[in-house]
Amino acid sequence: MLMDMFEQGKVTTKDLDGMEAKWGDPVIVQQLLEKIAKREGIGNVLADGSDALGKKFNVDQEQIPTINGIEVTYHDLRSCYGMAIAYGFSCNGPSQHNALDAYNIQLGQPFPEIGVNVVDKFEISDVLAETMALAHDFRAFTNSAIYCSFCLFGETKMGKLIELATGNVYDVPTIKTTGKRIFELKRLFNLKMGLTGACDRLPAILTTATPDGGAEGKSPDWRTLFKMYYKARGWDDNGIPKPETLQMVNLEGIKF
Repeated sequence: MLMDMFEQGKVTTKDLDGMEAKWGDPVIVQQLLEKIAKREGIGNVLADGSDALGKKFNVDQEQIPTINGIEVTYHDLRSCYGMAIAYGFSCNGPSQHNALDAYNIQLGQPFPEIGVNVVDKFEISDVLAETMALAHDFRAFTNSAIYCSFCLFGETKMGKLIELATGNVYDVPTIKTTGKRIFELKRLFNLKMGLTGACDRLPAILTTATPDGGAEGKSPDWRTLFKMYYKARGWDDNGIPKPETLQMVNLEGIKF
């Protein structure tokens, strides 16, 4: 982001302790990392993240690559629309891992035992929203089980391994229900902390179509996708889980 700002003239060498932060210069990157580690000069601002950098130099929020104050992991959502949902609704900040690496699903890796099938990478549909909801739920389960993201060789086998370790039965229906309960509970916590439906958004810098490449001219209609996702999860128009949704996973008594 800093290099982009430098190229656009939003910061100068005077702001950067005399450095020319030209795009992709590895020497400058190393120097900046050292400044960040020591909180020296511009590094003192960079150490607080992209939001802090943007605010320091009056950058429009739409041009800061963060969601709820946290940087995205840069798996380009313009080339895989499921990533728009993955980033937008990851409960601990925009992460690709919390939706089963959505780009994998849309590029050909299904998880049929939990109902996650391959969806076209440029699709905008209720099917995509439902698929991402299942993916979020499943990853919520595996994260809570402290199960490696790269060791997925069948959900039935995974459940059996966890059963052998814990003594509790984890068949596929139990895994799906448990994952949904975890995800809905995290959503409720975020709502209580002030991350309301108004925070469910993507900045323009992440969705503006590129003029070339494999995703040339592509931009996900994230507002439509987000509404579809609300529906798929059983949330109301404000992004709040409906009473019947909470009842499905035994969370009806939760106050928020």
